[in-house]
Amino acid sequence: YAVCEIAESLIKEASRNLSVSAERKRKLLNELRELMASDVLQNYDYCDTNDLMIQVNLQIQNPDETLNLLDELLEEYHSSYNLYEFVLKKIHVLCSMGRQSDARKVISKYIHLPEIRVGEVEQLIVKHQYEQALQMLDEGIQIAQKGNYSGTELKWLQMKVDIYEKMNDKFSLIMCYRQMFVREGGTLEYYHQLK
Repeated sequence: YAVCEIAESLIKEASRNLSVSAERKRKLLNELRELMASDVLQNYDYCDTNDLMIQVNLQIQNPDETLNLLDELLEEYHSSYNLYEFVLKKIHVLCSMGRQSDARKVISKYIHLPEIRVGEVEQLIVKHQYEQALQMLDEGIQIAQKGNYSGTELKWLQMKVDIYEKMNDKFSLIMCYRQMFVREGGTLEYYHQLK
């Protein structure tokens, strides 16, 4: 495992090093792509090869080429549990290029992913746009219920509790705790909140 960390560090250093020729950097990038396709690296958690590939790509290629790579990865991992990581990276690259409207489109396309929704809700909370945050959480609850994702549903309900506390909305807070109590089959934690 330590060898992989050292190799990862050397690859990143080579991609940033100005004395390494552009041709050698492209060769490094191509070899890294071949490694990414290797079953050995995909089946074992030696290092995050996808993240490494994106970081190196950002150093060597222009941002548009990195976006193309991200699109390929989004397509390849469209049903993977870590799809959100590629979505977040694409949003970050687009924002760094000043393409906020394109970033918003990506967010809208992938808002069904809990990790993307959380970021949006948190931004709304920071801006004190509680009603929009609650609406987004209600949409997330509906998606979670349809998919039978009780953990995600409970997470959204807890975020609603936090918002209702900020708003000092006691009635909605009690209703939310009641919903959590029923959802969790009468958990004492939520029962005490209802008292």
